Amino acid sequence: MVLSSHSIAVDCRRWKERGKLIVPREWRLCRFCGTDIKDPPHTMFLCDHPKLAKIHEIFLAKIYAEVPEIHGRATSPWAFFADVLQQREITPLLGWCLLNLVRMHPARGRCATASVYWWIPGN
Repeated sequence: MVLSSHSIAVDCRRWKERGKLIVPREWRLCRFCGTDIKDPPHTMFLCDHPKLAKIHEIFLAKIYAEVPEIHGRATSPWAFFADVLQQREITPLLGWCLLNLVRMHPARGRCATASVYWWIPGN
């Protein structure tokens, strides 16, 4: 997530390769909820789709149990994401969350753009 070497739409659709067009950022929507740009904070904390909500619920509960002072101090989703990345004691939880989220976001297949799903064969 930090190095942008993942398959969530905010990054995978900004790469121009093998004849694919770059998709404007505002069209790189979450394929689960289809309402917000699929960036790391949305994917890790905000998407309310049932497939992701359980991972978020477990992850956030464990974070707040480990580092209670983190709750409520961030001013934005990006600030919370940055705060989480700085907490060494929750690094194993972060790894667990990322592993489960990456499993839900295959590197190939559909990318949501402006509420339209594209199937990109052989991609």
